[in-house]
Amino acid sequence: MTPDLLRIAGLLRALSVRERRCLAVRAVLQGLAVAGLAGGLAVGLALGHVSRPAAPLVFTLLTGLGLLLAVSIPAARRWRPAGDPVRQARRVEAQRPRLRGRLVTVAERLEGARPGESEALLARATTLAAGDVAGLDARHVHVAPPLGLPGLAAILAVGGLVACTVLAPIPPLRALAWIFGPAGAVEGIASDPLAGPEDEALVGDIDLRYLYPPYTGRDPLEVFNSTGDVHAPPGTTVEIRARTAEAWESARLRFVPATGEAGAPPVPEDVEASLLSGRSVSTSIEVRAAGAWHLVLGRTGQEYRSRTHDVVVEPDLPPEVLLDAPTGTLDVAWDEAIPVIWTARDDYGVARVEAVVDRTEGPSPSPRVLRAPLDPAERLSEALDATPLDLGLVPGEAGRVRVVAWDDDAVSGSKAGASRVLALRVLGPRGKTARKVKRIEELRGVLVGALADYLEEGWPAGDTGPALLAWGERVAQRMEPLDTLADAWWEGFDPSTFEGTVVVAVRATHASLLTFVQVLGARPDRQAVPQEDRVHLEVLRDATITTLERGILTLDEAILREAVARLAELARQIARETAPLPGIEDPVSLHVHLDSVSRQLEGLDRAAEDLGESPLSALVAARVRDARNRIALARDALAQGRVTDARRILVALARDAQDLASIVEDAMAAGEGAVAEAMARVEALARELADLEENEREEVERIARFRAALGDDPESLAARWDAVGQRARALVRRSERNAEAMRGDGWSYTERSLSAAVASEAHGLLRALDAHDVDRSVGAAGEMEWSVTHLEQVAARYTEGRQAIGRVAGGERVVLGSLGEAEAEAVAVRRMLEDLVRSLARPSAPLCEAAREAATRQETVEERVVGATREAGDLARSLPMGAPGLVEGLEGASEAVHRSVTSLGDGQAMAGEGAARSAADALAEAGRALERAIEDARDLSRFSARREAQASSGSRRGAGASPDVHGRMEIPAPEAFRTPEAYRRALLRGMEGKVPDEYETLKRRYYEELVRQ
Repeated sequence: MTPDLLRIAGLLRALSVRERRCLAVRAVLQGLAVAGLAGGLAVGLALGHVSRPAAPLVFTLLTGLGLLLAVSIPAARRWRPAGDPVRQARRVEAQRPRLRGRLVTVAERLEGARPGESEALLARATTLAAGDVAGLDARHVHVAPPLGLPGLAAILAVGGLVACTVLAPIPPLRALAWIFGPAGAVEGIASDPLAGPEDEALVGDIDLRYLYPPYTGRDPLEVFNSTGDVHAPPGTTVEIRARTAEAWESARLRFVPATGEAGAPPVPEDVEASLLSGRSVSTSIEVRAAGAWHLVLGRTGQEYRSRTHDVVVEPDLPPEVLLDAPTGTLDVAWDEAIPVIWTARDDYGVARVEAVVDRTEGPSPSPRVLRAPLDPAERLSEALDATPLDLGLVPGEAGRVRVVAWDDDAVSGSKAGASRVLALRVLGPRGKTARKVKRIEELRGVLVGALADYLEEGWPAGDTGPALLAWGERVAQRMEPLDTLADAWWEGFDPSTFEGTVVVAVRATHASLLTFVQVLGARPDRQAVPQEDRVHLEVLRDATITTLERGILTLDEAILREAVARLAELARQIARETAPLPGIEDPVSLHVHLDSVSRQLEGLDRAAEDLGESPLSALVAARVRDARNRIALARDALAQGRVTDARRILVALARDAQDLASIVEDAMAAGEGAVAEAMARVEALARELADLEENEREEVERIARFRAALGDDPESLAARWDAVGQRARALVRRSERNAEAMRGDGWSYTERSLSAAVASEAHGLLRALDAHDVDRSVGAAGEMEWSVTHLEQVAARYTEGRQAIGRVAGGERVVLGSLGEAEAEAVAVRRMLEDLVRSLARPSAPLCEAAREAATRQETVEERVVGATREAGDLARSLPMGAPGLVEGLEGASEAVHRSVTSLGDGQAMAGEGAARSAADALAEAGRALERAIEDARDLSRFSARREAQASSGSRRGAGASPDVHGRMEIPAPEAFRTPEAYRRALLRGMEGKVPDEYETLKRRYYEELVRQ
């Protein structure tokens, strides 16, 4: 046999061995699949309707038939053909057609050429075939199928067998023991002397239906094919349904408590169970205590028990009460709401929430019910909305406050859960004023420090991006004391107060300055910042300094007014103290009287120092010196026994004190008169702005009517404006999503600031479009396009830098793609607006004439707006913080009215209408700014007048008397009404109720918010 023939013969033998090995692997996998199915069959026979004598026969027959079909028949059918070399040669030639039958020819003639055939031709064919199959691997011809269909079937079957072992009521091995073993041969059940015989009865298909107590409000719960363990709160009724593996004559449920009473052994309780067809058991158990249950099944006088299942009692825990309070110790004025938000949670329902106060000294007041809902809720959360006076505490007292919630457990009784304890110190009117003065003085100190930093630093800080970024970091640090101070006060800075307006204005100007600095610092090179950017930066810095100065002046004015009020109070008190005391001739009593007057003079002297270097301060200081001289003379007279001379000196001292009190009161009256005069002008300006806004909106409607009648197609234009508006709204939504995405981790402050600015510009563009203001819309669209493009460039550059150092921001690729789409949308909006402007460029003659008439009317409005702007500029100096937004709003209104006049004069009615609408909106904004300034001015006046009210009320009240206050507006809880409609009607009636003027705005906003909810 030639070497080539030997190689071919060896290859064919290797192919035969390989195919038979593949057949063996296939047989093993199919056998595993049948074994897995056999396990499931055993469980089904144990839990099914098959009788015990028939179960082994059925299992053996089906399992044997499965093994025969899955293993024996396929292997026997293909095992013998696998040894045929000619068959293997055909398999090879199927993969390598270039053999052209030569390998089959050689395989048929492995013993040599047949009679009459040429040996040379056979050798030639053998050589060619050996060359073609050189390097052929048997694994390439017969691929083993472990991951084919048999492998998949084996994996699924084995996985099902494992799942059945874990989840089925009866594991497969225990089912096999039941099928092939004698009765009672199944092991693994602990003996229970109370259950009778230890033989276990097979029970499966256990279904549980939980019927919870009504107070929980929970719907019934059904658990099919459960493990049998019961988990439920006390009072729950659990209905149990199960099937047995064999037929029985009787059944009952036995519950064994976990523990007995007083250490005694547990006493089982039996519950009757119904038995249907000998195999379907149904019963129920009420969960009262932890323990275990099993079924006791009987037949022919013999009893067996099922597997034991646990009964776990889930206790209904007391409610959880949380308090959201800034600190653990609060200083609260007697008439202020305690700044606490409470949250009460319970598994099934909170029935009542109370505020409990424990006095530091003396008996504690009764608890105050905060909520008692008609239908208990799983969660309640509200502001405490109670003053110390409501809780039974008066000024000067201290106590501990906690919130207690009660659940609605109707089975084991209502349970209480308490919050943490807050220490409370109640401030009287004087303490409240002193606290606000302290806050204002601290705020002024912070602003003075920031202003000093600006005035002392060198300017300009730099002309490149990195230099300005370094300066911006220093600017940001200047705001840290303000943020720290705002966090230190538990009530924060209420924007509705004048000091809150100061904080908001200072923060806003600093935010604008820092944002622009970040934009300049994002330049890609270290070249000098363009001149126009440096000019804008200086404008923003000057605006920031101006805001700080205005804030300091506003706070100074508040402190000055309070100092004058305190000075007047002390002057009146000294006048009362120095009044002659009739009938007192005792020198000792007169000495005591002089000591008291001396102490009052020291307080008056300190109050005069708070006025600074004012004429009133100098006058008071001189009068105090004179009074001290008179007191010294009176003491000398008393020392020499001249009581009559001492009393005469006291009369003169009383007269001087009365004069001083009159002078201070006249100074206060003069200041109040100037404030009243300024407020009268402010209110007149407010009426003028309201009238201008009304006239401008009427003009808008008038222009729209004649534009529709004389030329423009309202429907066509409206459709085109709507189309632009839809694109702009899509741009707004995309910009907001981008800004939200850039607020995540990894994005720089510059990117976050620019994205927020782009979103703000998108809203401004939308407002211009809604107003149909052509010129402003075109300008806003151009600015929006530039801003989006700039943001996209900055984000791309920052992303490259982050990737270079291995850092990644959240969703960079998605955000960059969205920015590109936003840029395309901005370009589309600008082009649509330009097309709209071109279509409006050729108005008709009648429309031009009507537009010019409207321009004449608008010229009158422009004159009034210019006059109002001048008046606002004059009055802003007398309003807190210069009335932020007032002058800016009027300047915007003036510019819009001028554009309206120009457009209407050129016959562009559409553009004139849009500009007039923008003017009306700007006037409305200026009116709102003026209204906020009026509220701040009133708050400032109330602050200085509060001490006067305290002084007058203090003279009327005795020591320890409760303060005289307005009745607080109580907002009733919804459960106080029988229906939601009654609750809404009560709210509407409350909106119509009368309150003091200073609370009117607060009342309106509060009720409007409630009604919207």
